[in-house]
Amino acid sequence: GAALGLPLSVSVAGLVGAHPGGDAELWRPGGVLLLEAIRLLEPSAAGLGWSAAVVGLVAAFALLVPLAALIASMPSKKMSSVAPGSSAMAVGATRLVRIAAERFGSLALLMGIVLLLQSVALLLWVVLAGVALAGLDLSPSTHLVAKLIVMPLGAVVPWLLGLVHDIARVAVVQHRWGVLDALAIALASLRGRLRRAVLACAWRGLVVIAALGSSAWLTLFIGCRSPSQLAGAVAVQLAALLVAVVVRASWFRWISLRLPMAPT
Repeated sequence: GAALGLPLSVSVAGLVGAHPGGDAELWRPGGVLLLEAIRLLEPSAAGLGWSAAVVGLVAAFALLVPLAALIASMPSKKMSSVAPGSSAMAVGATRLVRIAAERFGSLALLMGIVLLLQSVALLLWVVLAGVALAGLDLSPSTHLVAKLIVMPLGAVVPWLLGLVHDIARVAVVQHRWGVLDALAIALASLRGRLRRAVLACAWRGLVVIAALGSSAWLTLFIGCRSPSQLAGAVAVQLAALLVAVVVRASWFRWISLRLPMAPT
């Protein structure tokens, strides 16, 4: 998260960094400075987005091995039917790393395919929504507010693709299916279970957003002007990261135990 936000944070620091209140000024009642910062940064949004995307892509590939080890450590339906309460955690770190390394290529290819589909879906939404908004007779401020409302809706389809991606990851790591087979199995596993899967994924996502948002607010509240404040801010961020990892692990556990991983 810090890596993805680095290009944006640098740009924002250029606008409010010299202010005595720092970026806390952005969150004052009325949001005047926040809207002004958005207006000034809008022309460079594409460049900031590409910078964040490159950093995020490198980080995502680097995290595939620990992610695969996490998925391999989850109990599966097959394991629970043979030995209730058992878990792949018992196999030891060496085997988990070996499994993760073996499935790295498939996971990387799978991620590339899903990222491509997500990018296409998001690009189509941005283009179509931009054309639709451009055809409306709106004042500049109203147009900006409309964009802030409409554009985030384009994340719905990429989010659903991400849900399918996670299910396919479990199929690749735990059941050693190929990439295309894993995607087909992920789609098949959602038949009749889509609502449950969406709810299970959504509430966990909201918990993560709440944890990260709370940590950001607490960091602003604590401040970073003294070593003790900096230590407190780091502790808050690490706590939020721990919550995110635990919630993410619970999501993969839910997939492993609730969804079938065999072709239908």
